[in-house]
Amino acid sequence: MKTLIIGASGYLGEYLYTKASSIDKYIVEGTCCSSISEKYIQCDVLNVNDIDKLMEDTYDVIIWTVMNQSIEERISDIGLRYLISIIDDDTRFIYLSTTVGVGKCQGEDVEPKRRMPDEYLCTYVNGKIDGESIVEDHHNHVIIRPGSIYGFDRKGGYDVRMKVLWDKCETRQKFVRTDNFYVSFVHIHDLVCSILELVEVNFVGKMNIAGALPVSYYEFNRHLAGIIGIDDEFIVPEYLDSSKFNTLSAECRKTELKTDIREVVGHKLPGVVNRGRYTTHGI
Repeated sequence: MKTLIIGASGYLGEYLYTKASSIDKYIVEGTCCSSISEKYIQCDVLNVNDIDKLMEDTYDVIIWTVMNQSIEERISDIGLRYLISIIDDDTRFIYLSTTVGVGKCQGEDVEPKRRMPDEYLCTYVNGKIDGESIVEDHHNHVIIRPGSIYGFDRKGGYDVRMKVLWDKCETRQKFVRTDNFYVSFVHIHDLVCSILELVEVNFVGKMNIAGALPVSYYEFNRHLAGIIGIDDEFIVPEYLDSSKFNTLSAECRKTELKTDIREVVGHKLPGVVNRGRYTTHGI
């Protein structure tokens, strides 16, 4: 199965590329915006000439993992729109989106809420909302709305949140996190396994992929501290006037997929020993 991963040099894309490449039935190619590695095809998704050259080949599956907080709207309007317009109708197209609604236990039918210019990640979220509309015009598509992604990268290094947590721990700064603002999370390994399962199953449409349990930012950071093996006493809770939710329903995912999605529960995982900054850990 010839598979193209667009954005294969990123955090999620590289993990997915490595996992898919280890499976015999996949012939995997990946792209990156710059020529940082000979194993990837250089392709700037804002350059339609690059896309034309890329699509001189034919793929059974294309997985779009591009994520850019500052120019996501342009990426959707230029690169994604053009790619969708030229690929074969039968090509399986899997698009990684984000949480586009607001509120508790959002189903796949939630009304997307465009963010105002002064709201957090407005360009990114609005770009993903635009991207979903573009991808829906393609016959054979899956739109994945993942929870916040966490976990060691494909080399076993810390993710962005882990690095921040470690830096705070090193300096013994208090790290204040909200304990009554709840969101959904997904471990990168579980998300990648879900994506590869969606390559195979007969499903078209939108799907949330995240744990079923809502988790506060405070409890999540305590969970991360346990994963990397550090004391969590420097993580301090704060509280909004009333609880806030931005969580995803897991019902569709549970019905359609066999992949287990681990929950963020408890604070410290047994048997984890801290070996130093940005050390390598297993999954």
